[in-house]
This record gives sequence, structure tokens and C-alpha cells, in this order.
Amino acid sequence: MLDKVKKLLLQIKNKNFESIYFLYGENDYYIKNISDFIVNTALPSQEKDFDLTVFDKANLSSKQIVLKAKQSSMMGGSQVIVIKDAKDIKEWKELELYSKNPQKSSILIFHYNKKSIDKKLKKLSSLIDKNHILFECKTLNQHELIDWIKNIARSMKHKITDRAANMLFELIGDNMYSLKNELDKINISEENSIIIDGDIIMKNVSFNKDYNYFELRDSLVKRNKVKMYSIINYFSKNPKIHPPILTLNWIFNFFYNLLVYLHLDDKSLKNVSLYIKEHPYSIQISYSKSKYDIGKVKRIINDIIDAELKLKGVRVSLTKDTEIIRELILKIF
Repeated sequence: MLDKVKKLLLQIKNKNFESIYFLYGENDYYIKNISDFIVNTALPSQEKDFDLTVFDKANLSSKQIVLKAKQSSMMGGSQVIVIKDAKDIKEWKELELYSKNPQKSSILIFHYNKKSIDKKLKKLSSLIDKNHILFECKTLNQHELIDWIKNIARSMKHKITDRAANMLFELIGDNMYSLKNELDKINISEENSIIIDGDIIMKNVSFNKDYNYFELRDSLVKRNKVKMYSIINYFSKNPKIHPPILTLNWIFNFFYNLLVYLHLDDKSLKNVSLYIKEHPYSIQISYSKSKYDIGKVKRIINDIIDAELKLKGVRVSLTKDTEIIRELILKIF
């Protein structure tokens, strides 16, 4: 995913613009930042008041978008039209026709914040994929996020150690906006280029030192039932920051990787890293010190899948989401 984003951004940086960019997927951070990068590269700041249009209203029709796209730039260059909440557009016929013969001076950017594209857009998405840019903004896995953290630090003229990058991820989670915000804070506090280590993370990053995903993993590794319940109770009071489905994903990833680890004959760090896409520091403090056998881990994974089906409404449950997580913890311990 990172390589695909890098390739697209390089194309935009070189001002090789397409007439239509259809950005879709669950990664809101990439959708917004790719869109912003197109806008900032295509339009000088003094032209944005004249040639930048942002549609973010409900009941927007494809006809309105096309009418705007067919207009000429007021400043004689390009005009950029950003369509937010594109998933709410009801009909797309006008855009299908427009995509075959777009206005050369117009750049359309669609924000389609859904994992997959609706069937009614099959024809349009096929046309855009063939002639323009259809780009899926996928959620990054842990390994990709660690690399992304390193890239952001490098862009700020800093270097971050593997341990520090993993710590930041474990403490903050996979919200790219929050991760970027914490790196911005470190960058502001440090005037010169530095090596960001664990001490700097602990000094600058805002987090609850007792209740976070780093401590959640630690409680699973050490089978600390009391600590685990304390963390889950804290998370349940902050569902927007710690949604139950995200907590469940963290628990699943730990046990899935642990199962992979337990099945390996060669448990050297070098070999384990080939199968578990986490950085060596995370592997060292997690899987090599865990106290679970293969049978227990398999049963826990089945319990996690059952909990996920209940959270997603696939399996009927009268239990609240937070209670579903608590029931799972009881089964784990």
C-alpha cells in the first residue's frame, strides 16, 4: 500500500494530473491527504478562491458536478472540484458520460469513504479505472504503519528507532491522524534533527500510561486478569477513542500471531520475522514470553470470531458491545 501511495504522490508532484481521481476505501487519512495534495499542487494559494470548489452538501446530483466541471477556469489554468461524501450521490449517469470526454482544465476528486464500491457504480468505476485514477485507500496493517511512522519522522528530518516506532503505535493505536499529531508535537518540541527513542516518546506523547493498547498486550502476555479488566473498563467509558471492534481486532491480531509463532519450529527472531509482520522489538516482548499452548490459543480465536459476529450483528445478541468484550476476556482467562 505504501508503495502505491508513494507512486501516486510522485505522479501528482510532477504535475501529471488526471481529469478524475476516485479515492475510495476505509482509510480516511489517505483519502483526505491525497486529495489535499492534488489541490495544493494543482492550484497556487492565490487561485484557490477562484478555482477550487468543494461539494459537501447532501442531495448532490451528478448533473450539478458535471455542469461545474464543464465550466472554464476563472484564472485561465486548472480548476479543482472536490466531492466529499460521494457515497451519498444517488445517480451517476451524467458522470459516466462525462468520464468519456472530460474537460481538460478540470480535475475532479471524489471522496468515497467505503470499503468497496457499490454495484451501481460498476460501469463508472470501470471507466475511471481504465481512463483516469481509481485508487483504493486501504487500512494499513501494523507493519505498514510502523514503516509509515518512520517515513513521517524522516520527512521531518528525524530518525525514529524501531522500538520507539512500535511504542508509538502500541500507545496511540492505528489512527493515522493521532499518530501524525504526536509526531508533529515531537517535531515542534525539537528544533534540530534528532533520533527519536523510547524516552522521547514517553516524554512527549499524550496517553494514559495505565490504559492503552501497549498495556493491553502486556496484560495478555502476562495473563494479568485484573489489569486486563481495568483496561477494558476504561475503554468502555471512552468508546469513541477505543471502539469495541478495534479492541477486538487488537486482541485477535495478538492471538493470531501467537498461533503462527507457536507453530514455528525455528523460533529465532530472524525466522519469526518472516512470518509475523511486526518489528523484532514487538515480537521479542510479546510472543516469546507468552504462556499459552496451541490448543488454548485456537479456542480463544474461535471465541474472538464469535464475539466479532455479535458485534457486527451477524449473530443475534442482546448483550451490549462492551459486555461482549468482557465476556470474551472471561473466556480468555
